Amino acid sequence: MGVLGVYRTLSLHASSCPTPVVLLCTANLTGIEMSAITAAVLTLSLYGGSFYAEVIRGGIVAIDAGQREAGLALGLTPARVMRRIILPQAIKQMIPPLMNQSIIQFKNTSLVSVLAVPDLLYQGQSAATETYRPLEVYTVIAVIYFVVLVPLTAIVKKSEKALRESD
Repeated sequence: MGVLGVYRTLSLHASSCPTPVVLLCTANLTGIEMSAITAAVLTLSLYGGSFYAEVIRGGIVAIDAGQREAGLALGLTPARVMRRIILPQAIKQMIPPLMNQSIIQFKNTSLVSVLAVPDLLYQGQSAATETYRPLEVYTVIAVIYFVVLVPLTAIVKKSEKALRESD
């Protein structure tokens, strides 16, 4: 198993919750200067990237091997087979899980509040501390997440249905 295999295995099986803290602590213990924002962006990028890559890999692998063989039999180069035959079919299958992963990634941004990165949840914690009104503050945060995520989820479901019907 190469470096990419180890990265994929660790990223897919690691819980995302402690990862920003672990990354920041590891960097500081090894003498690497890293700000909380850098650790948050790096963590979300690596964690999300592994899932996006797995969805893309799975979409490509899901296409029947006969499609590739047929393209090669027609004299197309492997790159052209991928671009003209495999990817158009695979992208159709990849869109719903990529959209779902994007919604999950948006929810994961709340995890960076552990590092004192000024995201929505961190700002809410600050406001709740200053106003002594945590119920109202956290309710507003929940409503904001709800207002953003419910339409996105509806769009994903609608696109999945449209893709299913087009088959």
